[in-house]
Amino acid sequence: MRFGILGTARIADTLIPAIRSVPGCSVAAVASRTADRARRWADERDIPLAFGSYADLLDSGTVDAAYVALPNRLHAEWALAAIRAGLPVLC
Repeated sequence: MRFGILGTARIADTLIPAIRSVPGCSVAAVASRTADRARRWADERDIPLAFGSYADLLDSGTVDAAYVALPNRLHAEWALAAIRAGLPVLC
């Protein structure tokens, strides 16, 4: 299962090792509000794909599930967007 992370908050750093510890699971992508921030964050964590918007990640077809690592006030909006994109969501 390929996970995509929406957001570059520190909380995501606690989940990355857990995902990677499960056979067959990987962190495939991250999205941030800017492509530069996403790329830097991804490079520091050895994540292959980086997107400059949350919607671009959800629409990319490159992940099987989404982890919403955004401020609480954005959880519902982006969890629902991920569900509409056909993805299971961790929030």
